[in-house]
Amino acid sequence: MLDERRMSSLLRQEFVPCGSLTLEDLETTVLQCCQAAGVPAAAKKDSVKAGLLSKDPCLVFYNPQNLDYHTIVMMIRTVNGTRMFSLYSAGTAAALHIGGGLLNVEHQKNKLSGVLKSGKQKLAEEEDYNNRAFQCIIKALEIYGFSLT
Repeated sequence: MLDERRMSSLLRQEFVPCGSLTLEDLETTVLQCCQAAGVPAAAKKDSVKAGLLSKDPCLVFYNPQNLDYHTIVMMIRTVNGTRMFSLYSAGTAAALHIGGGLLNVEHQKNKLSGVLKSGKQKLAEEEDYNNRAFQCIIKALEIYGFSLT
C-alpha cells in the first residue's frame, strides 16, 4: 500500500473531474500508447493510504526493465460527490517492492550494464524515460477528452 504523504502530484491541478472514466480504461489505453511508442511499461493495481482508516484504489505504472526509475500513480476517487482523477510520482518501483526485484532478469541486466555509467548519464536516461512515459500518459488521457498541457 502506498502512502499519499510520500507522493507528489504531477499535475498543476491535483484533482481533475473525470466523469465515468475508470482505472481499467486507463490501464489498457496507457499500456497501448506505451507499446506503440516503444516505451517499456507495466501496471500494477494497488491502493493508497489516504488517512488513518481510508484507502483508495490506484494504478501504478513502472518500467519493468529498470525498477530504479520512478513510478507514476493514477488515482480516481470521489470528492464531494464528483469523481476526480489525480496523477502522482511515488518513488521507485524497487523501493515499493513492485516488479519482481531480484527475480526480474531485465532489471538485473540493466543494473549490471549501468555499473560503468556515470550518475549524470543514469539520470539523463531516467529523465528521458520519464518524459516519454509521461507523453504516453498525456496521449492516453487525451483519448478520453482530457487536456493536461
